[in-house]
Parts: sequence; structure tokens; C-alpha cells
Amino acid sequence: MDFLIAHNFRKFGFSPHQPDFWRFEFDNRLYLPIYRGLSLGGRELLIINEGEMPVYQRVFLGFEERIRGYFYEVFPDPALYQRYTSTSLSLSSLELRFPIVPIRFFSFADGPVMPTLYRDLKFGISAGIFMDSGIVWQNQNEFTLKNFYTGYGIGLHFHLPYIHLLRIELAINDHQRAQMIIDAATSFLNFKRGTVGFDESILHLKFYSRGRTVDPSREESHHARKVLRKKRGDTLQLTDGKGHFLSAIIEGEKGSQLILNVSQQEHIDFPSDNLIEIALSTIRPNRLDLGSGKTNGIGGSNHCAAALPLYQLSIS
Repeated sequence: MDFLIAHNFRKFGFSPHQPDFWRFEFDNRLYLPIYRGLSLGGRELLIINEGEMPVYQRVFLGFEERIRGYFYEVFPDPALYQRYTSTSLSLSSLELRFPIVPIRFFSFADGPVMPTLYRDLKFGISAGIFMDSGIVWQNQNEFTLKNFYTGYGIGLHFHLPYIHLLRIELAINDHQRAQMIIDAATSFLNFKRGTVGFDESILHLKFYSRGRTVDPSREESHHARKVLRKKRGDTLQLTDGKGHFLSAIIEGEKGSQLILNVSQQEHIDFPSDNLIEIALSTIRPNRLDLGSGKTNGIGGSNHCAAALPLYQLSIS
């Protein structure tokens, strides 16, 4: 059994000219293996705000967090932004996941441009039975059972190259209305939103051995086992963001960490005279570290020092 408990308490505004409010965020997740590939995942997200918030800090169900069955609807209605100035939300999810076609990897020799792009291309099919329920409220008298939005259903999950997951789901809400959902993301991940390097099939390791074995961290091992659904004998693609690419086979486990045996290693030199400048436009801090993790994964070196101070300056 694996679980994540993430609590975040923040105070916004320290002068009369800044928005002044508190935010309490609780993100709790549980992953329970049942039998072979069958597993149960659960999540409870609770965000409580106290004080009047600017528009860009208000929380909704229907943008980043969604209820399947009301997947294309937003609560509260953004048109009522002048009324809902201090909303809070709760979202609960439960999902039973099981494999249909086990994930396999295919490689094509001598691919054009960048041969590593054609190695260990994944394909597999799994399925899930799910239920989501959530509520958004501003006043305590709005927090009642009749104001909850609930949906349930079943879906197919396609594990494809270059993306994490393609979900095709049929959801029915508590008004017995059905909807088809197509989304290229997991319903909820094993780790907190914005965690760098944990949402792709290529694991980004901070450090690794140049010998025949690799020791990933507990978090990276957890991601490989629970999100990518890797098991003994499967192959993982690894990179350190500095031009080193490894193919490693899962040999076993030592405690909560995987034991990986390197089967292939390659180093790509990045030309120093070909520079790419990347500008990120975002208003949420947990999206900025995701962007920096992506650029670091492809070999970026100086983006963090430039991006973070500029971002902090823009919201001060």
C-alpha cells in the first residue's frame, strides 16, 4: 500500500496594497494493490480559502480539477465571479484499475534524426471503474449533500508512445446524463500536481551510477511501479538532463526502491552555439516548476536562474 499526504498552508498579502487571504490545501492519495495488476486508487482534495481573493487565485471545479460526469462544466459559473470571491472546494475520487493488454515496448533500429526516439515505444491497454464527487461553496450553509456533483463510469486507458496516457471514458452523472470523455492525462497522479519529471514515460534522475546499476529514489520508483505500471523484467528509459540516456531493466526491489540494470547507455552532446530561449507565461507557481523540469529534461541549463526571479517579481 502506498499513500501521499500533502498539506499546504499559505498566507497571501503582507501590505494594504496586496490581496489578503489565507489558503489551506489538503491533497491525500492512497494506492492499494489488490491482485496482480488490479489496484485501487483514491484521492481526497480539499482547498479552503479565507478572505477575498483576486480572480486569478479563485478555485473552480471544471478547469484543472474536474468531475467526470460534469467534465465540461465549471463550478461555480465564472460569469458570477463578482459574487463568488472566496470559494472553497472538495473533490473525492475512487478508481479501480486493471490491465487488459499488458504494456509492452517496441523498438525500431536506425530511426531518422534522433534514434533514441524510436526505442522502447510503449503500447498497452488498461481499464478503470471510477466515481468522482465534488462541491464548491462560499458560505457554510452551501455545504450540503444536495450541492454535491457526482459522476461515475468506466473507461479504457491507452498507453501510447510520447504521451503518458490516452483515456476514453463513459461517465454518468447524478442526473443520469451520460457523456463521453477523451483526455490525454491520468485522472489523478501519484504525486502532487507540478512535481517535476514524474508525468512522462522517461524518468528524470538527479543522479545515477555510470556502472551497470541505477538506484532511483523512492519517489521515482513509486512512479515507475504505480503510474507507469512497470514490473520486473520491464525496460525503463532514463535521463539526467545533461545528455545521458540510459535503457535499464527492472531486476527487482530493495525495500521501496527499484533495482535497475543498465542495458544501454548513450551520451548526446548539445551544441553550445545553438541556443533556444523559452518564455513561460503562467500565473501559478506549481506550473512554473513543471516547465523548468521539462526544459531541464531536454538539456536546458540556465533557464531556472532566469525564470524564477522574473516570476517572483511579477507577482510581488
